[in-house]
Amino acid sequence: SDKIQVAGFVVKEGTNIPSNWRSTQCIENYLKEQNIVGIQGVDTRALTRHIRDQGAMNGIISTAGIDLDSLKKRLTKTPNMSGLDLAKEVTTAKCYGWTKGSET
Repeated sequence: SDKIQVAGFVVKEGTNIPSNWRSTQCIENYLKEQNIVGIQGVDTRALTRHIRDQGAMNGIISTAGIDLDSLKKRLTKTPNMSGLDLAKEVTTAKCYGWTKGSET
């Protein structure tokens, strides 16, 4: 894929220290540049168990000062996760080769 594919970013604990040798900035700045909302302080293990037990579901994260009822209404208009072909949404437009050790 040639761009970030997440609609939101959920972590237990964020960091401002880049930890990959290819990193040029921290994740917070990168997400801001890409207009991706994020949230930290979430028990991601519990969230993963909940999704595994209950199945895929929609959720909403907002940094805007929008009231809860408006957010709930907006969420009900979001397509159900069941049956979505998400791989088609994140796949590159054309095939490309990759060999072990390649940096592209």
